[in-house]
Amino acid sequence: MEKPDITMEVNHMETTMNTIHPDTTPAAETPQPNAASRPGRRATRPGDDVVRWAEFRQTQWIMGFALAVIISSQGLLYSAILDLQGQIGGLQGEMGVLRADMQTQISDLRVDMQRQIDELRVDMQTQINELRIDMQTQFSELRERIVRIETHLGIDAGSE
Repeated sequence: MEKPDITMEVNHMETTMNTIHPDTTPAAETPQPNAASRPGRRATRPGDDVVRWAEFRQTQWIMGFALAVIISSQGLLYSAILDLQGQIGGLQGEMGVLRADMQTQISDLRVDMQRQIDELRVDMQTQINELRIDMQTQFSELRERIVRIETHLGIDAGSE
């Protein structure tokens, strides 16, 4: 069995693609049987058993349609990505505003806490000073009592 010359088939296909084929006229559009359906019959032209002109044109249309679908879906995907980027940018802006608001609230809380701590310190110092004065008063009263008791009993406070 001989191998067919591929370069001859390729050259024939290129020539067929570059010239108007007589199959393209409306009168000649009668269905032709496949090369597979006529196994015993030899092709009239080289390359007829590979692909026919009508099949080639149909393949071109299908491939063109598929390419258009792919490109349009990429366009839709690109626009969806741009929309997402816009939404992400908006969310980043909102997060920046929230972050600034939180930092403001935190600094306000720190100032408020420091003010409360300072007020508590002042209150504690005031209470401590009042306790000191009260204790000193009580100690002086106790000394006076002790001195009176010692005087009443006749005990000399300096002798002990």
